[in-house]
Amino acid sequence: MSVGCDRVDAGSAARVALVGRGPVLAEVDAHLADGRSVLLVGPSGSGKSAVIDAVGRPGLIVVDPFARITTPRACAIRRALDRGRLVAGAATSVERREMGHVGRIFWRLEIVYVRPLPSHQIRSVFTRLLLAGDAAVPISRTWLAEAVEVANGLPGRAVSLASVVIARWRERRQILPPRFALAVAWQDALFQTGAAPLPGSRKDMSHEPGPRRS
Repeated sequence: MSVGCDRVDAGSAARVALVGRGPVLAEVDAHLADGRSVLLVGPSGSGKSAVIDAVGRPGLIVVDPFARITTPRACAIRRALDRGRLVAGAATSVERREMGHVGRIFWRLEIVYVRPLPSHQIRSVFTRLLLAGDAAVPISRTWLAEAVEVANGLPGRAVSLASVVIARWRERRQILPPRFALAVAWQDALFQTGAAPLPGSRKDMSHEPGPRRS
């Protein structure tokens, strides 16, 4: 789930994060249905985690993020693949130095690229979250245009930014400027994870297989 989504309805955030991702969902689902593991590759905040959540199925091993994979973890993933388990990973790059020790497993994953969305779809993300339901934040066209620019095609970033705006509106009836709201979302990410992901990324590795214990 995107950073800051606790400030908006989780169901709404999950649905909105999939705006424009129909083709990617269909491609990932087809690979998994055919017994092929997948690696989603795209910028942080592009919606890779949302796609994996949407196509999740019993027994699916989620490796999110698919980065800095150690040799023991790579061996554990390879054993899982050898046993016929399906793996879904999310990576921001296919650079080996970013992914880690994946030489024996990388070739077994079908790469699916998750690219930034066009402006009109990012605009839809904002309007669905900010102008519907209980939120009803009275944003202007100028504000919306700047928010679309700040989101830079990344729906996860848009959800995080909108989440901060909704929270401030509910608390103080104040509309934060988009760039300031993004900075707040960034600070939240630092506070919650102790790392420095872009708002909209997920750092949950609880589903990643670990090394086998003897």
